[in-house]
Order: sequence, then structure tokens, then C-alpha cells
Amino acid sequence: PLVGFRESAWQNLDKWEITNSWEDVELELSTNRVVMQVLSELLQSSAFDHKLAYARGFEMLTPHLQAARKLLCWYVASAQLSLRRGNSPEAFHKLIAALRLPRILENDRLLASEAVRIRIANENFAVCWEALQSGNWTDGQLAQIQTAWEQTTFLTNMVQALRMERAILRSE
Repeated sequence: PLVGFRESAWQNLDKWEITNSWEDVELELSTNRVVMQVLSELLQSSAFDHKLAYARGFEMLTPHLQAARKLLCWYVASAQLSLRRGNSPEAFHKLIAALRLPRILENDRLLASEAVRIRIANENFAVCWEALQSGNWTDGQLAQIQTAWEQTTFLTNMVQALRMERAILRSE
């Protein structure tokens, strides 16, 4: 199986084709470093409210869904770049942030948001497996990775999303 940070070029999560040199990845990430730092801090405890216009029904705008996917790419690339450089502590923080990204959408109560959350978790699973291949993790870090996975809920959120979708359908 492919271990991304050991490859000669960074590979796109969606297509698994070569898209950037590691130098290009580093340049892209450097332009977004401040945003990633602020969001990493928010992800530690904040609940997110996107102020969605549920009254608009299925015409509601949801640009934040694409933004969440973009953030995942940034955190994954950053974690892989850190692992490539042998900086396990930095990679660990980026991995934990990536694992917490589904929190951004957990209060939306929309099926589309749940689908994105599940996709993020699926990609996180692959990235987590890759990161664990480095073998540089302490027991404490492994425990924190496990805790981050355990804190992401799907069943309760999916039930809430189905209830909201039913309410939207009834109002149309």
C-alpha cells in the first residue's frame, strides 16, 4: 500500500495521482499557515454554527461544505510534509486537527453535511494509517489519536439530519 509521505511527490487525496512536488505543497501550505493555526485552536473546543438558512429549503447555500474538504487537504498535506521531514510532533498536531475536522459540520443537521463528514472521516482513516507507518508515535499520542476518533459521532448526527430533511420536505 501507498505511504504518501514516503513518495517522491505529493499525491491528491481524491484521485491518487501525482499533482505537486513537495516544494509546491510547502509553498501552498505556507500561504495558509495562519488560517490553519487559528482553526486548529478552534477545533479543540468550539461548536460551529454556520447560520444556515433552513427556511430556504433545498435552495439553501452551503459553501462551507467545500471549504471543509479544502481544509482537510491542507491538514493532510501538512501532516504528510511534516512526516516527510521527520517532524513527528508537528505531524501529530496536524493529524489531530484533521481528525477533528468533522466537528465543523456536526451541527448542520443536513444529509449533505453528514455525507461530507463521512467522506472526511474516510480520508482521515487512510491518512491515519499512513501516518502510523512512521512508527514514531508515543503511547500518549496513540491514545490521543484514538480519543479523537472516539469523539467523532455519526449516528446521532445522521438521525438529526434525517429529521431536518424531513422537516424541509414537509415545508416545501
